[in-house]
Amino acid sequence: MQRLYYIIRKAECVEKRTILEEQHLQRTNDRVNEFKRVVNILNEDLDFESAQEAMYDGIACDISMTGKPLSRWCEFVLEHVSAEMHEEINVALRHMKKFFILNSDENFKACKYLLFVVVDDHLNNNDVKTWQEMRFAYCNLISEALKHKHIDKLLLPYLFTADQRLTQSEIAHTALTSVFFIFLQSGFSEVCYISLKLCIWLILTGQLIHLMNVEEVSYYK
Repeated sequence: MQRLYYIIRKAECVEKRTILEEQHLQRTNDRVNEFKRVVNILNEDLDFESAQEAMYDGIACDISMTGKPLSRWCEFVLEHVSAEMHEEINVALRHMKKFFILNSDENFKACKYLLFVVVDDHLNNNDVKTWQEMRFAYCNLISEALKHKHIDKLLLPYLFTADQRLTQSEIAHTALTSVFFIFLQSGFSEVCYISLKLCIWLILTGQLIHLMNVEEVSYYK
């Protein structure tokens, strides 16, 4: 009798755990689907090399697991921002090592961010710190954006550099799920999400970068 009771209790626990897992999975799917419903993927190519003017109104810093200096790609983008922005950006990236958002006037309606991800070659897809850093950056970028009263649209591009084992879909999923709750509370009228597939070979000295390909990834349509 006692053994039968144990078997029944075990079956009930398994069933309860299964139900909870299914509910959690459903909530996760609902969360992501709702976010994807309101996210616009822009059919737009960003040509950094031919840019003649500043392309970003706000910039986030490199994310480097070992505290490496700024990547060559980051330096390249800094060359294309306006002179008055350059010093502030440079100081924030080099010394604060955190994201920041430039102040905007009342005519500024769309806030654009650039997130640099510098991944060391030895890391893999399951590296917890990598994803924690990315989730932290995305969440806090949007949190900071909420402080700007005149912004009603967000452009959230991400850049993927170095280790090609970290797939675009994983990075995109991290971005989408990490900002969802903040987004629902934000009141933004539109969120535009661009994903840039960047195959980049980084020379260890950091002096040379070879852009293999830049293309829009639109699998969230």
